[in-house]
Amino acid sequence: AYYAIWEVEGAYVSALRIEPYKDGVLLEALETAPEHRRKGYAKTLIKAVLAGEKKVYSHVGKKNIPSLRVHEACGFQRIAEQAV
Repeated sequence: AYYAIWEVEGAYVSALRIEPYKDGVLLEALETAPEHRRKGYAKTLIKAVLAGEKKVYSHVGKKNIPSLRVHEACGFQRIAEQAV
């Protein structure tokens, strides 16, 4: 697995974990500190880390609306209603 952290003024604000998956990579975890949410840090981190990756997968619960919105803003598309 590969971990990346977005830091602002010495504070960790967002982090993600990716690992090899099928024919690409899996965005396996994404977290932003509650006090730093809705500031674009997760989106910025995803775009910075995953730029150039040809295929990126992610499994997000359909009730996790904030995460779904971030993923969609980064260009992810829903391909199934359950993990594959």
